[in-house]
Amino acid sequence: MASQQEEKPYPFVDIYDEDEADRNFLLSKPTCFVILGKPGVGKKTLAKKLAQFWKCTLINASELIEENMTAETEYGVKSKELLFEGQSVPEELLIKMLLNKLESPEVMHFGYVLCDFPSLSEEFMSIPEQIDRIRNLKLKPDFLINIKCPDNDLSKRISGQRQQPETGQVFQREEWDPDIIEKRKKKKKEPRKTVEEEEEEEEEEAEEETNEAIFDQLMLTEILPTLVQRPEDFLENVQERIAIYKDTMLHPLEELMAEQDSQYLFELDGNKTAEELFTSVILRLQSMGLRNGALITKLQSAEEEMLDGLENDELFRVLAAYKLVAPRYRWRRSRWGRACPVALKGGDMVMGSPDFAISFLGKMYLMSSEEALKEFMLNPRPYLLPPMPLPPCKVLVIGPPLSGRSTLCELIANHYQGKVLEMEALLKTQYEEARIELIEQTRIEAIEAGIAKVKERLETERLLQEQATQELSEKDQEEEEYEESTQIDDKSPAMPSDSVSTNQKGSTSIKEEDETEELSSSQTAVQTELTESSMKQTVSDVSPDHPDVQEFVQQAIEAAMISPILLPPEVYAGVLEEAIAAISETNKDRYPEAAAKGGWVIDNFPPLVEHWAALSEKGLLPDLVICLKNVEQNGRMLVSRLYQASKEEIDAKIIKRLTEEALKKKQEEEETKRELQEMLRLQAEEAAEDKESMDYLEQQSASESQSKIQFETESGQTVQATESTVSKEEAKSRESELIEGQPEEQKSIDLKEHEESKTESTEHLESEEKSESPPEKLRSIASELGVKMPEYPEDGFPDVVEIEPLKKKIIQFMLSWQKMEAAIAETPLVQTVELETEEQTPDMLFNRSILAMEKPFKYHAWELSPEDEDEEQEDLQAEAEALAEEEEEEEDEDEDTDEEEEEIMISWLDYIYRFIIVILNALSEIFCGCKDEEKVAMKKRHMGDTKHFCPVVLKENFILHPGFTENTAKYKEKYYYFANPENRDNFLEKPEEFVSHNEPLKAPPIRIFLLGSHGAGKTVCARWLADKLGIFHIQFEERLQELIMIKTGHRVGTEDEEEEEEDASAGMHEMVESTPAGPDSITETEFESEDDSKRVHEKETQLTDEEEAIKANITDNEPIPMEVLDTIVLDWWMKEPFRSTGFVLDGFPRTGDEAQYLAERMLCPDVAVFLEADEDDVTDRLLPTRVQKWREKQARKMEKKQQIREMKERIRAELIAKRRAQLVAEAKRRGEHNISRDEGEVLDEEDEDEEEDIEAVLEEEFPKDEDEGEDEEEEEESDAIDRMKTEIVEKYETDISNMQTVQEELDKFLIPQITINCKRKIHIVCYQLYKKLKDLVENRESIFEKCYPLSYSLARKMIVLSYKHPSNFGQWDPIKQRK
Repeated sequence: MASQQEEKPYPFVDIYDEDEADRNFLLSKPTCFVILGKPGVGKKTLAKKLAQFWKCTLINASELIEENMTAETEYGVKSKELLFEGQSVPEELLIKMLLNKLESPEVMHFGYVLCDFPSLSEEFMSIPEQIDRIRNLKLKPDFLINIKCPDNDLSKRISGQRQQPETGQVFQREEWDPDIIEKRKKKKKEPRKTVEEEEEEEEEEAEEETNEAIFDQLMLTEILPTLVQRPEDFLENVQERIAIYKDTMLHPLEELMAEQDSQYLFELDGNKTAEELFTSVILRLQSMGLRNGALITKLQSAEEEMLDGLENDELFRVLAAYKLVAPRYRWRRSRWGRACPVALKGGDMVMGSPDFAISFLGKMYLMSSEEALKEFMLNPRPYLLPPMPLPPCKVLVIGPPLSGRSTLCELIANHYQGKVLEMEALLKTQYEEARIELIEQTRIEAIEAGIAKVKERLETERLLQEQATQELSEKDQEEEEYEESTQIDDKSPAMPSDSVSTNQKGSTSIKEEDETEELSSSQTAVQTELTESSMKQTVSDVSPDHPDVQEFVQQAIEAAMISPILLPPEVYAGVLEEAIAAISETNKDRYPEAAAKGGWVIDNFPPLVEHWAALSEKGLLPDLVICLKNVEQNGRMLVSRLYQASKEEIDAKIIKRLTEEALKKKQEEEETKRELQEMLRLQAEEAAEDKESMDYLEQQSASESQSKIQFETESGQTVQATESTVSKEEAKSRESELIEGQPEEQKSIDLKEHEESKTESTEHLESEEKSESPPEKLRSIASELGVKMPEYPEDGFPDVVEIEPLKKKIIQFMLSWQKMEAAIAETPLVQTVELETEEQTPDMLFNRSILAMEKPFKYHAWELSPEDEDEEQEDLQAEAEALAEEEEEEEDEDEDTDEEEEEIMISWLDYIYRFIIVILNALSEIFCGCKDEEKVAMKKRHMGDTKHFCPVVLKENFILHPGFTENTAKYKEKYYYFANPENRDNFLEKPEEFVSHNEPLKAPPIRIFLLGSHGAGKTVCARWLADKLGIFHIQFEERLQELIMIKTGHRVGTEDEEEEEEDASAGMHEMVESTPAGPDSITETEFESEDDSKRVHEKETQLTDEEEAIKANITDNEPIPMEVLDTIVLDWWMKEPFRSTGFVLDGFPRTGDEAQYLAERMLCPDVAVFLEADEDDVTDRLLPTRVQKWREKQARKMEKKQQIREMKERIRAELIAKRRAQLVAEAKRRGEHNISRDEGEVLDEEDEDEEEDIEAVLEEEFPKDEDEGEDEEEEEESDAIDRMKTEIVEKYETDISNMQTVQEELDKFLIPQITINCKRKIHIVCYQLYKKLKDLVENRESIFEKCYPLSYSLARKMIVLSYKHPSNFGQWDPIKQRK
């Protein structure tokens, strides 16, 4: 037992996650019982009942023998032989069968009830040894049940047993003894205590008494005469067995029971009936919160249905409705989907058949065969325990070069603890053997071909030589014929002596030449004959050792050494089969209980469709084929990788090509230059030839006349001159052919140099082609020619023709993959995944591959379909029918118990009342039936982990946004609502990211809208509620003022300040207007300076567009743009500390537009509270304050007016004094010019007149205000009160209209609303407000939880069928336990 200080692995009494609860159950030990007691005390009877109820395996001698004989096991065959011979089964064989059964898969899953062990017989094993075996069992017993019974009572009971030989049924004394039967009849005929009790029990016992009477009569007449007493039931035999038990077994069993925890030791009274013993055991087990064995149910319909052709969704829908536990509780889909768990455990992905569908722990599983079904039915635990379901890891990864496939193979193999198979390494031996075979075959073929080629060459040379010899002989013959013709010409008339002598000399020389030619021709003929004979001999004697043959063979072998080896596809498949078999032998070391198959990842195979066909024939198909490709941007990334891998080589080719192009261009320029020079030379040559031809004609005419004179005398010289001329002309023609008629030596030299340079460049290029120059030499040549590499990005490649082969590699791979994909598609069990490598790291590709591999073993979510709605309606109808049946049964029971009362006539008033109820129900069904049915269906839906809130918004924004029923999805047979279709699609793609796992999802802090008209008291309530809950209080309008005051330094838009400014400005203007303008007026200067300072201040506090929008909203009620609201409102939901603390938002939203803004931004509160107040209440609250302010304002106004009067008087007095001084000074100056000599009195009179004039001027210039003593017409208090009442009413009506619009908008996105009447005092309103919000605040942690009521019978059925796990509370009430 765990100590109290030990931390619990889960925060709850029960495991929260269903899968974790299943895993915990599968890892748990099944409940095991051992029933002990004296012989014949009733152990076997109790064991049968307990095994049947608790779903355990019963283990006793008779059951074991029968089971082994039926299964024809080795022990069963031996037992059958012994029984046919009339012998009993020996104790050794029984114990072996028993121990074998205790270690069987069936017992490992269901547990056992052992009742015949230890045995009294000690033939094979002593009793202490048998008890030690019980102690050392793999599945140790959890409960020891000891049935106690006194010896005498037990002896009487056993000795009173009788058996019917034909059926083997054993009857107790109470069942067959006539005396006991007669006593029982008499006891039943005794009078009842009261008439009422007799009437109540009479009908209940009538049927039982009838059955018992029939059975007693049958027993006395037919069965009793056939009953016999077994020898072991004789009293002395019974007493002997009891004595042996007490002597040999009782003490060891007492020691065993002493070791057992008293909580798990049941001691029963053997004198009770078997039913009473069984009931007491079951009650004690249920009180301990234990669960019975988990049943496995075959999902087969009574009607034959064709399910093989159905899709997975349709198939699971049909299977989920088989053998329903109850309406609305269908079988759920498992993580295995349609895959067979037994085959998957063995390492094969095999789809199950609907004919072998079963349910276990509330989920559906499909087996692939009858054998798999039997294995799973015996013990499903090893096939469902983690790490199952796990992909077997049979993966092929293919891709173009440098696509990252080798890295991906290593990552996948390491993740699943498998191995990477590289075909190049596996086929190394085959490649070497094939290479040796190819070289040997090439050698043989090359020798034959070389000999034939050499012979052909020699034969060709011989034929050419013969042809040359024949041509030479023909030429000699022609020369002989020419000589003969020449000799005939010599017989012409004699010439002069000189010519004769000359002819003689010439003939002598000709004869000598002829003799020499004849000698040489004879020698040539001899040599030719010798050469021909030697060549004939060589052709016939060509052998493999001939140098030319050896050279040809060596070239062929070198070509064979570098030629690719192509093996048949069967060789690839065979080698791969051997490698996979070797991996299968070591798979047990991958991880505990690893599958024998799988655990391999093949790198870049198969390349062709033929190889795939070979794998298919061998049965080596993978479960997943991953294709890495780079389609985006035309494979830019892969081309860049390929270029970087062979950068030096490709750059050398680029530089070589550019160098050749530069050289070629240079040569073309030189050729163009030479052609131009040659054109100029030809023009000069034509002019020279014309001149030379004229000179030649003149010389020819002169030479002809001279030659006629000298011809007769100097004939010999003429002949010689002619010969020399002919020879000169021939030489000249040859020279002209060589230099094209150019006589200058310099031009011939240029031609020679050009030919030499051309030859050198050609030789240079040929040498470069034969042997590539080093990069340094190429760079030096390129630098001399000014050749540079094309510019390209750092992570890119140059766009040149040398890159085309790299692109062709990628294109070729994609073409082969298309063919391969079509072939793979023909195999439905193989999954293909195409991964784009552009901007993907190896880890990203690895994660996507793992998701693809494990996708078949994840729970899938699906959008709510019409089929789901039909199922829901069927469940509702079935529930209604079941409820109606229960009500009928209750009515029947009521009718049986209240027969006398029901015989009284129903009064006519009661009848009319029922009739009215029926009519009202019918009308309500007609008018409200559809809505009520929808509401009932919604309430009964089993909601998901976020209840009716959108899980995507909760995960991403930490906001409780109510979902809409039109955006519904199902996951794990639970309903999820979403705010919009986009969120639903995100959930369908990766549902596990948005649901809870080991604990409930964390709820965001509470967010409350507090709305109402001005004067409803929402600010006071909001401040009190925020202090009570420890959250923020946000007053929206005050927040707007704060944002403006940051710039302005004062509030804007308030009525008081506007009135104050108006009063102040009016007073100042009045003062200025009433003050007479005079020269050098100080007032104008002062006011001008004040205006300037005011303009400077306004310029310094210039507002931004956002601030102007806020100011316009405050002053003119202009709507705030959404962009401005984003800067104000979003932070309260998205940023700290508001995000994790919560808030009460006072006075927002105020209009329907602001509510729509919240809906668009998905900014939802938990609840919106509306404070309702009547018009009179609002007026009574706001009017006194406003009247008081009006009075204070009036007092301030009068005070300001008095101050203005005093200021006017002071300024007027100052101006008069100043003006008086000016006038006196002027009068004094005038008096100095008007001096009278004799009239002093007249001067005094004039001074008096001047003073009067000054006073008149001052009165004229500075008159007194006529209305100085009169006040302006002021607003009377009664008029002001009426005006303020009107303003309050108008504002109230506007607020009520806006609140109605806001309520409608909040209703559209399902925000809960609370309405509170705030007529009463404010502290009472606050109390009512908190009372309304109490559940939402105090039960915040369980906001996503929902309870569904179940009847006791349905709950018991769910537990028995292992549809649901029982709680650790057992049958105890958790509410009362908490209290």
